[in-house]
Amino acid sequence: MNKSRLIFFLIVLGVVVGIARYNSRRTMRTSDATPAATASPRPTSNLLMPSPNAAPVLSPTPPAALVQASPPPDFKKNAERTLPAVVTLSVFDASGALLRNGTGFFVSQDGKLVTSRSIVDGGANAIATTSDGHIYNVMGVLAETSAADVAVLKAQVKGKVPFVSPDKMASFESGGHLAALSRPLNGRGNVVASTTIAGRKSDANGEWLELTAPVPADSLGGPVINDKGEVLGLVALQRGEGPAVHVVRLAGALDPVFARIDKKRKPAWALATAHPPAPPAEGPLQKGKVPLAGEGQSPKAHLIYSPTPQYPSEARRSNSPLKGSGRYRVRFANDGSVQDVQVVQSTRNQALDNAAVDALRKWKATPGQQWTANVPITFQP
Repeated sequence: MNKSRLIFFLIVLGVVVGIARYNSRRTMRTSDATPAATASPRPTSNLLMPSPNAAPVLSPTPPAALVQASPPPDFKKNAERTLPAVVTLSVFDASGALLRNGTGFFVSQDGKLVTSRSIVDGGANAIATTSDGHIYNVMGVLAETSAADVAVLKAQVKGKVPFVSPDKMASFESGGHLAALSRPLNGRGNVVASTTIAGRKSDANGEWLELTAPVPADSLGGPVINDKGEVLGLVALQRGEGPAVHVVRLAGALDPVFARIDKKRKPAWALATAHPPAPPAEGPLQKGKVPLAGEGQSPKAHLIYSPTPQYPSEARRSNSPLKGSGRYRVRFANDGSVQDVQVVQSTRNQALDNAAVDALRKWKATPGQQWTANVPITFQP
């Protein structure tokens, strides 16, 4: 290669390198001026509204514990402290007929007990039965208020009885769980009925709680506890324009009732007579008092429940209405219940004797000793 060709080759090579460097710098400037492509955001709307061709996407399900309401607590253990003070109340009119049954609870060791006034309304006598089978004669009413449906009674007790004190500081909240305590009429076990608070209200007679679910009818007058076992108050009736409903009268509403108790006055029934009602002597019985020839009877022993023997319908339907007189021996146990009824002198009619025996088996006496009464009964249509 001669000298001229070498010079020409070097010149061409320089031009090519220059052009290449120029193009490279231009490309870099263009790249810097163009914004970088951003990643498109991941669509989230398909969780709420999937496209027609796409499979539906289910949102995650929260744990069941978060969805369901908390289950009611087990009140049975917490109720054990209160149940010994709970009693079944049986209220009778002046003739000895049963008016109604309900629940109450002792609030003092000397026999003061609280219940619904609706239970004792019109009563002339009552007995209180505890879970351990003790039967106490209720002497009468110490104080009451119809507006709040609360009554304080006094039972005749010997020694001390289990009692509870309603707690004005007991905790509760709207939607919280409560339990109403009562004893069934058959005397078997106890009833602990759970419910929840719908709201808290007040009136001139104190505060009370509305309930989301009704409690058993037997709970009327009984204590109400929270999940800690504290006694908030009692089940009472709230009357308004509609039918009466069960509410919880709080402990603070009891203070005005207790303040009305006159320590100088003895408990009394509105319709009480000078003596406990004698065995009924109207209707199928001969008019006049029915004497009781007691054997082993102390001066303090007396009847506290004596339902009337009813004239049997089958005797009334006979061709000639039946009548007759009989004498029956009633043996009372230590707890005041009837152990046995014997026919000493028959009416000479099986239907009349059966009616007498059935009624006498339901009689109750003051507890404390065994004694026997001879009861003459005359049936007439």
